[in-house]
Amino acid sequence: MSEVRKRLRTELQNSGADETVAFECLVAMTEACSNAFMHGHSEATVDRPPLAEWTITPDAVMLIIRDFSSHGWDATSYPSVPFDAEMTGAEDRVGGLGLTLMSELMDEVDIDRGPYGTTVTLTRSLRAEARSGAK
Repeated sequence: MSEVRKRLRTELQNSGADETVAFECLVAMTEACSNAFMHGHSEATVDRPPLAEWTITPDAVMLIIRDFSSHGWDATSYPSVPFDAEMTGAEDRVGGLGLTLMSELMDEVDIDRGPYGTTVTLTRSLRAEARSGAK
């Protein structure tokens, strides 16, 4: 995972992306990859790790994270915790924030679940001013 982060960070820097935007893209991609490893794993996919790829244009980045599990993921089994939820115990702080975090950091989050895995597509403008006042 660290090698993927390094490559994405380098490519975002080379593209001239705003530093804050680049950092937020890295956080969202890391969260999507962590979810793919955690929720997109089954005995049938033990030899097929998740795949992360991206496209960077002068205006935007599109991150695509795929897992190859046939057991699926659903929001009722792994509900997201809203950022404003009261969390008092240490156990409350583990998990459940990934989808909310990705949605807050990216312009678009698309999740496509199918019989052969889940694909998460994250899209973000590379210009900080494009999101000023958003959310």
